[in-house]
Amino acid sequence: MKYIRLILPILFLVSCTNDVKRTPRIKKEPERVYGGKVKQIVEYDCERYWSNETPLKIDKTSCKVNQVKEFNTNEIVIREMNWYDSNYPGEPDFIESVTLDENGLVVEEVAKMDDGVIKFNNRTNYSYNSDGFRTETVEYRDGNLSSRNVVKYDEYNCPVKELYYDENNNLKYYYKNEFDNRNREIASYKYDNNDELKKKWVKEYQGDEDNWVVKYVYNENGVLVETDDKREAYKTNHVDFLYSSGLPDEEFTDVQYYEDGKVKSWHFINELKHDIVQTYDKDGNLIRREIHNNGEWLETYTWKYREDGAVTEKSKSTSKIIGKTYYKKTTHYRLDSNGNWFERYTKDNEGNILYLAIREIKYYN
Repeated sequence: MKYIRLILPILFLVSCTNDVKRTPRIKKEPERVYGGKVKQIVEYDCERYWSNETPLKIDKTSCKVNQVKEFNTNEIVIREMNWYDSNYPGEPDFIESVTLDENGLVVEEVAKMDDGVIKFNNRTNYSYNSDGFRTETVEYRDGNLSSRNVVKYDEYNCPVKELYYDENNNLKYYYKNEFDNRNREIASYKYDNNDELKKKWVKEYQGDEDNWVVKYVYNENGVLVETDDKREAYKTNHVDFLYSSGLPDEEFTDVQYYEDGKVKSWHFINELKHDIVQTYDKDGNLIRREIHNNGEWLETYTWKYREDGAVTEKSKSTSKIIGKTYYKKTTHYRLDSNGNWFERYTKDNEGNILYLAIREIKYYN
């Protein structure tokens, strides 16, 4: 899922606007994932059983820890452990630890896996410039160098050069990028380790918006090989911050609005030629997504929310389960005062319990 910002019908394609005073990019803060300042989440998997109780009462004695996450005050996961075979409190099958510097930036990640089938011991180190933008990423596998990536910035913190190295620390290829005075990437060039141009991308924008509307792709001989043009979609539909399916190359066909101008429903066709209708409540929450193909119903998704916007229920109905003409499963969430779920269970349309889980959440004061 992602947010797509579609803009006003009148287009002004630009690569640079001279009336804008250029300022350096500022590192964005990550979006909050959980309500409250979460310190630790312990998640349990529980035995499956059938029950007519609503809400379902989960017997904690049937549950085993399968995951532990520990957070710092900025919601960065500094330690994660997983027990895939639920052999807690034995050694976890997977463990990842994160080291931060004095500025709260991640400078090292160590991940270890050994579940009897998959085994690895990886380490990644990061470096940053004075404004917090990442300048180097170095990956090691089982103690040996795996890859290295170096990013060089201009005085506006735009990544003007990106270099990629192999396990022998030899340069494989690199990119040179160009930006306009709004710090938007307008061109990118890929070179091999012999400094020969292999590919070129050129992007055009509408006004002062951050999303490109046309992208041209050229091969090493400068021949145009691909054009991705979104202008017609932008001309015919005025939709701001519409919550999309996340699929590329969507064809926008019809949008309905509430009286206050907020999106009520959105009808479009995706790259698979599936006919999709999404419906939103007056708060902008996606509440229904129905998918058809050549007039045949495929799937329907629904969501329910608490007053604060936290999801309390979501369901999926489909006609594509083998041996069944109709199948539905619904996941229910019990939420704490911060909007984080502490009990979750999934039922099918026959009342069978498919999944059971509980979480114990500790918060910073």
